[in-house]
Amino acid sequence: MKLKKGGVRGSNRISKALNKPIEGKLAEKKSPKFIIVFFFVLFLILLLFSINEFGLEAGIYFALGFAACVIVLYFHSEHQRKEVEKIVKKHPWKAFKK
Repeated sequence: MKLKKGGVRGSNRISKALNKPIEGKLAEKKSPKFIIVFFFVLFLILLLFSINEFGLEAGIYFALGFAACVIVLYFHSEHQRKEVEKIVKKHPWKAFKK
């Protein structure tokens, strides 16, 4: 199996699987409503757990601090992803350097 600019080359099962586009449930994007509800439920679970472990005031502060860290990290990773997309768009050959 050889790694080329166009993809993985070879006549084995792995190279054929890697060169196929993703289809089915994994390829579908989740709706924004689903994402909001999912993370809201996760936040409530974290809030209840932290209140149970640390008490009311400390639990609320912990849950809000943790949620703030997650939000900051999300926006930071989105910024990094956009920067990488700019670089790859300008110089696609750099993505294949070792």
